[in-house]
Amino acid sequence: MSIFEWGNKKIQKMNFLSMGIFKICLVSFSFMIAILIPQVLLLEWYWYGIIFLVSYIYILVVLFKK
Repeated sequence: MSIFEWGNKKIQKMNFLSMGIFKICLVSFSFMIAILIPQVLLLEWYWYGIIFLVSYIYILVVLFKK
């Protein structure tokens, strides 16, 4: 069993509330990394925008593909 198969099996057990809490966990971890490693914040704002758009488009494609 690969790590992706294992992850898919585990994520199917999560409900709406669990997914929301998981997202809060990821956001707080990102803030912690930004505080502990200030060089992360030295990128120009548009790099964060590009990362957001690419990841958001990927999620939309996965959600709405037939």
